[in-house]
Amino acid sequence: MSTTAYSLSDNIYRIDLQSPFVKQHTKKQLPALKVDSTHLDVLLERAVALQALYSYTKDSIMLDFPNDIRFNMELAKTYILDEWTRFNTMGELMIEFLRELRFRRNDQQKWEMSILASKGERVFWARPLVVLDGIPMMDHEIIYRYNPLLVERINVYQRECVYGGMLFSGIAEFLTYDRNYPSLSTDQSTQIVSYPGAQTPRRLYSPNYLDEKNRQSRLPDYRHTLVWEPMLQTKGKSTLDLPFYTSDFSGEFVVTVEGLTKEGEIIVGTASFEVR
Repeated sequence: MSTTAYSLSDNIYRIDLQSPFVKQHTKKQLPALKVDSTHLDVLLERAVALQALYSYTKDSIMLDFPNDIRFNMELAKTYILDEWTRFNTMGELMIEFLRELRFRRNDQQKWEMSILASKGERVFWARPLVVLDGIPMMDHEIIYRYNPLLVERINVYQRECVYGGMLFSGIAEFLTYDRNYPSLSTDQSTQIVSYPGAQTPRRLYSPNYLDEKNRQSRLPDYRHTLVWEPMLQTKGKSTLDLPFYTSDFSGEFVVTVEGLTKEGEIIVGTASFEVR
């Protein structure tokens, strides 16, 4: 993530984040893990099953990786730069084929980007919000000097937006190939930090055997957890149907239901069934 402090004057401000996590942990050591020998066969079976699962299936976190849509507005134009002649400078790139964007010098003789905006029947050039891989570029000279050969695409949004209490007439979004802002050199007002935010939701692998191809598949199904629904909602119903398929393992499986009512009452229930 990044923080950017924008100033209308020549003063430079910055935002520093303080971690809410404890940095100094207790020095007390956890006791060594001791496994009862009677559980070794079960643990070995689960270890083999887990390795087989990840050998034949893809991690759901990668499948659910968020897309490039960061703004809740209609995309006016997207330029995939490899489909065009590549240029060595951003200035040439704007002049040659980006009709909605251009660079010009402001009163301080610094390069500033403008976007073609419209209001009613009036069309005019205005200041956009410039973003590179999710990082706001308030100093447009940074993006002017950036290597365009590192950019995979440019998205143009031509609607007014409010960011940080400021009104912009559009958004110019630059996306690099790996979305990791390579070789980016920011000014002192921008801080790029690695911050452990919310984790990506994860879905457990669950094959659909209604499909004939999946039914005839010879891939092993070694799932111990058959179904997991962390965001299941009843929507006022007293009963719910949650279909799922068992795996190749036989034995007794436990069903655990946990939840909250609208009044905040805790609901807990368990049941079991056997697969032969």
